[in-house]
Amino acid sequence: MLDIHTHVLPGLDDGARDFDESLEIIKKYINNGYDGVIATPHHYRGRYIPSKEEIIKSRDLLLNQLKKLKIDFDIYLGNEIFFEENTINELENKEVFTIAGSRYILIEFPFLGKINYAHSLIYQIQLSGFMPIIAHVERYQVTEEEFEFMEKIYNAGALFQVNLSSLKDPSSKEYKLVNKILDRDMVQFVATDTHSLNKRNPDVKDELNYLKNKMGERWYQEVVIDNPYKVINGEFVRKTEIKESLEKNKKKSFFEKIFRRN
Repeated sequence: MLDIHTHVLPGLDDGARDFDESLEIIKKYINNGYDGVIATPHHYRGRYIPSKEEIIKSRDLLLNQLKKLKIDFDIYLGNEIFFEENTINELENKEVFTIAGSRYILIEFPFLGKINYAHSLIYQIQLSGFMPIIAHVERYQVTEEEFEFMEKIYNAGALFQVNLSSLKDPSSKEYKLVNKILDRDMVQFVATDTHSLNKRNPDVKDELNYLKNKMGERWYQEVVIDNPYKVINGEFVRKTEIKESLEKNKKKSFFEKIFRRN
């Protein structure tokens, strides 16, 4: 397996603190069935702006340590890009990494509030030749409070990623939202969003088993196994139409009964 969203590179953002922690995180990845990751340090103006050179250097030093330890593990480069009006300029000026040099990019929305022009900017990003993947869709306030807004983002062409860690606590709002997004068939990627040995780490076997049981073997093979490799190979990732919610289906069935009577 390949994780498309992780902060495993040390000292660049709020992820791994040092190379020792990075190595321990990678050991956890391997124990959980992963053979590689796409390192996606934050690119967030005013908070985290590691340069491309710093990111490359960090990745190369980590790979060298892995080689010395005879650990076979792939690390591709990307960024988790904070979504703003300047995002297209950053992409066109090559200030940020696409995922493994492909046309796919990982985008983070604001956690609070919403960007009213988001769906329009999603269109423009695609017209510029890039394919946006929205990170951890279940964690945004707008997903909880205005789900129709996220449906517009999806219908504008964006791909959706959810965090496996959001499935750990059935009482959490993230758990409920992930399941809502899954039930609407709006997920193309799952990821760990690993930050440290304790915060959203790669111990995700239970969550992966949950997905396999809930969504079935075919979905699991496509979304969990195949899609990340399609991204790094620059291949097409299939999107599905949004399924109607149970509430809409119930209302539809009610009106169908009425019309049948007439």
